[in-house]
Amino acid sequence: MNQPYKLHFTQTVKHVLVQPTISPQSTFSPIPHPRKAFFEKAELYQKQVASSPFYIELVELSTKKLFSMIFEMLSPQYFLLFLLEGSFTIKTVEELFTCQAKSGHFALIHNKLGKFKLDLPKGKYTILCIYHLQEYLQKASKDLDSIKAFIEREENFAFTQLPFCRIDRIVSRHLKNIYINLPSTKVKFEAQLKYHISMILDRYNSMATKKMQKISWRVKEYLDQNYTNPDINLQVLADHLNSNTNQIRTKFKTEFGLTPHQYYTSKRLEKALELKVKHNLPLSKIFYQVGYNDESALRYEMKKHGYV
Repeated sequence: MNQPYKLHFTQTVKHVLVQPTISPQSTFSPIPHPRKAFFEKAELYQKQVASSPFYIELVELSTKKLFSMIFEMLSPQYFLLFLLEGSFTIKTVEELFTCQAKSGHFALIHNKLGKFKLDLPKGKYTILCIYHLQEYLQKASKDLDSIKAFIEREENFAFTQLPFCRIDRIVSRHLKNIYINLPSTKVKFEAQLKYHISMILDRYNSMATKKMQKISWRVKEYLDQNYTNPDINLQVLADHLNSNTNQIRTKFKTEFGLTPHQYYTSKRLEKALELKVKHNLPLSKIFYQVGYNDESALRYEMKKHGYV
């Protein structure tokens, strides 16, 4: 499997070391072909393994100031994202929210073609990505209802995800078996990868299924399907979910880092920009399609976020 993306940095790379000396404490030290890039106040360490049907990359970053990078998806991909250290928010390049990635958690994510931005505050980060060929994931998830439904549904957005779940002892054990006890032969290596990743997917399916029953995720699912409804508000959400507005707002913001209103506004603007830029439609033809009763309301939100 070829590298499914490109990384772009907003800072200038000062110099690069290929095959740098690896400290014994470094995560994933057995993985070959490391690369270390030096920036003004940051060091970025990358290690990759390509073994069909997977492409695995570990990124370790230490930065003394805000570090921004853009990852450009070269083809639609499913991947498991593990935040072993550090938390951050993933946005579109237009600065619209996609998800909040929390330290010590992991999630199954789907990207279409496009560019996405990571703003990493000062600190240390260890990020593991395991990309899957869709054919493999479909086969591996045939008995995993939540993952199977995620793969089969038609997505309206460029970035979609199942819940971030905690990396518990079971998941951590399988991860360590992937990167510490690497067999020397290719056949054994690929067999071990498939086994441990299938075990992680099985565990994740159970964890994600439970989390999607929580009110924060029920709100998100409803908003993803109904963000174009111009009458949507906290009270509509509360009535639909047999809850109250305070609980919905608090639970949602705790899970995702923004309010329901901010979330569905982000989705409306993402769709409006797609229709405006990719399909060259005027706002007068767009506003009702993305959940506004008049053009001025859409124009106000776009101006507020710097898009007009």
